[in-house]
Amino acid sequence: MFYRNRSTPPSKKCANHLPKDSLVFDVLGTIDKLSGTIGIVRSTCSFRLLSTELENIQCSLFEIGSCVAASNRLSSFVFNDSTLIKHLEDQLHRRTTLLFISSCTY
Repeated sequence: MFYRNRSTPPSKKCANHLPKDSLVFDVLGTIDKLSGTIGIVRSTCSFRLLSTELENIQCSLFEIGSCVAASNRLSSFVFNDSTLIKHLEDQLHRRTTLLFISSCTY
């Protein structure tokens, strides 16, 4: 059997092997795409406060993505940071509301 970059199978201590169509990969990909999109907006944003808020949202997404990945690796890991999720939801809701209001004024 061929193992990329190894002559022996990966250690059993590694993450559980998941199929390509696993929901974990879908979630991680979605978080990554959202964070990347926010990064593009931040790079063109000239409003310091908005840029800071977007950076905070990216940090929250990064932490959530880490937790999703870790929960797959450690059977004893439980992600229950409702404060982080609530903060992220509030930030996204505020930004969405502001975008809607500003689009209605034109």
